[in-house]
Amino acid sequence: MKKINNIKLLAGSILAVFVILLSWKLLYSYNCISLIFSVIFLFIILHSLIEIKVHKRNCIKNCYFKENSFFAKLLTSKTTIRILYFLISTVITISVMYSIITYQWQFWAYIAVHIIIVVIVFNFLNSALVNTVHTEYLSLLSKETTIKITLLPLLGVYIYVVLNGYTPIYLRDTLEETIIAATNSIHSQCYIVDYILRLKTELDANFWWLFIKMSNTIDNNISKYFIWISFIAINGLAIVGINRFIVQIVYILKKGFNSGKIHNEQ
Repeated sequence: MKKINNIKLLAGSILAVFVILLSWKLLYSYNCISLIFSVIFLFIILHSLIEIKVHKRNCIKNCYFKENSFFAKLLTSKTTIRILYFLISTVITISVMYSIITYQWQFWAYIAVHIIIVVIVFNFLNSALVNTVHTEYLSLLSKETTIKITLLPLLGVYIYVVLNGYTPIYLRDTLEETIIAATNSIHSQCYIVDYILRLKTELDANFWWLFIKMSNTIDNNISKYFIWISFIAINGLAIVGINRFIVQIVYILKKGFNSGKIHNEQ
């Protein structure tokens, strides 16, 4: 029975992740229906970020601030937390939605493998921590730990792809030509999607052009490594978002299957 549940969890996770991400990739250029999938992604990320912070806020208030002080109220307010993480989730969503448009099939294949890794790590932590963590926090702590652990291999694959010669096709000799080519390389019939993607593409084009020029003109290897690390850090936000999204999908489905199991037993 446990093996069957794990297979159901894995299959459901792969299906949910690919339906949401691939539906966006396939539909974004045609109409505003594609926004449905980006909004779903946004709220999954938002729920993931808020859930743990809402639990932590009482600890922060009791440990660091005097009761009823301004900062205690500000930093532990549910409204403040929701607004802050809505903004963070929006930035992550835009970064992810833009990035997955350009991903090649090899990276999509790894995402399937990554989901398997996430399921294995999450199930292992759920079992390993069962006698250590309070039951009501077990899945939540397992989720947050899984996010940290599984980010490493996904980030490693991303760095490998970048270091092995990935460069956008829109790069030209001058910055102006690069920006024009970049903004012409992506479009959507939905005005909101088109505006956001073109703005993100223009920012990306500026960074890529400057990045390539600096890499070619600087002889110092340490400086080059610093430039590469800066580039990976800035563009790795999408990887962080995808990883958290995958783990949150697994977490939600696991809770759903467990709730259904308890209901059936009753």
